[in-house]
Amino acid sequence: MEIDAQLLLRKYISFSLGTWLNVAVAFFTTPITTWLISPGDFGRAAMFSTVYSIAHLVSLFGTTNAFLRFYPQRT
Repeated sequence: MEIDAQLLLRKYISFSLGTWLNVAVAFFTTPITTWLISPGDFGRAAMFSTVYSIAHLVSLFGTTNAFLRFYPQRT
């Protein structure tokens, strides 16, 4: 079974469109953000983001994987 190259490219673009839009928005808003926010405020926001990400990671701690692993046994 041979996959048409144009069809594959079209499916790739439609599947990855959200990622490319996210990259484009980040690329254009980073200079604006650094112009509007002082370095101290930017550092505080970065530290908050880091602490929040670690707390979120620890709070979940694999619960979604455990749920998917043990759900079929319960039904």
